[in-house]
Amino acid sequence: MIWVFLFAAFGAFLIALGQVFYLKNSKNRIAFFMYLNMSYVLVYFKLAFDFTLPDYGHLYMTGNLAGLAAGCLIYFHVESVCDNTFRFGWKHAMIIFGLIAIYAIPLLPFWILPGIVKGALAREMLTTGRLYGSEPLLLGISVFKISNAIFGFVSTSAIGLAALRLIRTIERENMLRNFYFYMALIIGLGFVATFIGNYGAYIGSVLMIEIIGGILGACIFGFYLVGQAFPWVWYERKLRDAEPVDATTPAQGRSYLKSDDAPRIANQITDLFDSQKLYTQTELSLPVLAAAVGCTTHQLSEYLNKIKNTRFSAFVNGYRIEEAKRLFAADPGTTNLAAARACGFSSDTHFHFVFQNVTGVSPGEYRKSLKRPFMAATT
Repeated sequence: MIWVFLFAAFGAFLIALGQVFYLKNSKNRIAFFMYLNMSYVLVYFKLAFDFTLPDYGHLYMTGNLAGLAAGCLIYFHVESVCDNTFRFGWKHAMIIFGLIAIYAIPLLPFWILPGIVKGALAREMLTTGRLYGSEPLLLGISVFKISNAIFGFVSTSAIGLAALRLIRTIERENMLRNFYFYMALIIGLGFVATFIGNYGAYIGSVLMIEIIGGILGACIFGFYLVGQAFPWVWYERKLRDAEPVDATTPAQGRSYLKSDDAPRIANQITDLFDSQKLYTQTELSLPVLAAAVGCTTHQLSEYLNKIKNTRFSAFVNGYRIEEAKRLFAADPGTTNLAAARACGFSSDTHFHFVFQNVTGVSPGEYRKSLKRPFMAATT
């Protein structure tokens, strides 16, 4: 099973790297730290069960720190996909650090031991198959047993609450195509594995802890596959209302627009978008549109921000989504990729994300809503 740990750890690390470029989004921040902690936990299991851990005694028991953080992050990730308004911030990070501190404090008699002594304790645990033997005591009780009890309660509770949150969100209709259903299955499996592993840690069974590592690896790939099937999971479902507009207006209230500029720009955009469908060009940008309209980027930006009360990207995407709706209405069998290319999006993932933000439903759900009246009319 050792190679499974390493393979899953490498996969989790790659998925975490995939979130690096989108850390400004709350969901991606959670996913990044969640997968990073999961990756370390699996590497820790690999080091333990191939008996390498005793050579790195200072790492002994650090796997639980990452595991506790991962459990909390799983709950926050579930909260972010179930609640559009949820934003992962410093207060959530402080909750995680606080729980880690509660777990680590009983282990103080252990942390101060030299690395060679920690390695000897790890070797004893791995060779005997028992967690508790000659480790330090706190008030006559094993510090490992106290901390494992805290770890078990926190991690199992966090993952259990995440599973319950998903179950409450599942839509009964068309359950097999519902993201929340598959996530509930995966996290439910993770909850069972965590319960078994924590029980094993409490009674001192290394075999039970080994089982949780294998199931955790399977859950990681389950997360990844669900994320590929439902791309919006890894992105913000709603644009932030507080996001600043991209105006480049000058200071002291000075305007770049003259009295006759706004009507002229409006007429030009109407011709370019309604007649020529310039928005279907993937490379369309503010400078490109300004050149086509015959104005400066400052004038176009001020027109969009002050007159239309929108940003350039939102303005263009509005036209693109309306075009996508027309394509779906003409042929509900149109794929996301075909619609994305026809409307000017650079990828089907970006198209899915924007469509969800603008309409409140996914492209697939929108197509289904179009098919129902047609099927009713033909029956």
